[in-house]
Amino acid sequence: MKGRLNLASRPFRNEALPNLLFVAGLSLALALSAWHVRHLRALLGDTSSALQQQVRAHEAELLSLREQVRAQRAPAPASGMLAEWRAVKDLIDRRTFSWTLLLSRLEAALPPGIRLIAIAPRVQAGRIELELTAAARSREDGFEFVRALQEQGNFKNVYPALMDTTPRGEEFNFAMVYSPPEARP
Repeated sequence: MKGRLNLASRPFRNEALPNLLFVAGLSLALALSAWHVRHLRALLGDTSSALQQQVRAHEAELLSLREQVRAQRAPAPASGMLAEWRAVKDLIDRRTFSWTLLLSRLEAALPPGIRLIAIAPRVQAGRIELELTAAARSREDGFEFVRALQEQGNFKNVYPALMDTTPRGEEFNFAMVYSPPEARP
């Protein structure tokens, strides 16, 4: 026989040498990687742990500072200072109160049988409370004034606080909440 006859459907190839070379190269790569990891840990181990310790120290300091902030409260102002602030605020509120607008609103609502005697505004927390003293010819005129004030819309919760009969007629004390229209810029 001159030539070899191979009856296999796939010819036989010797793959032992390439497999051996592949395994050797893989082992060498793994050994080299392990060596790099060991040296990187040796180089970075000290600095990373030092950084971690610094981070932990800063976090602990941050927590203690937050606790200090929570523990501290704003100092309460002296009672004399609060009284001064209230007085200044009342002065500003009185200064911004528009008498002209109030008097024009009252004039528009005033029936013929009513005469105003006294007007006392009181500003508290941005709310304007009015006390009016008025002389009326009769009780009906006083109640008509209440209706006219309520219909106007700027006066709310209008009620006669006190009625008294005098030789000149009926005298009413009215209590109400005054809400002026918004000021135009």
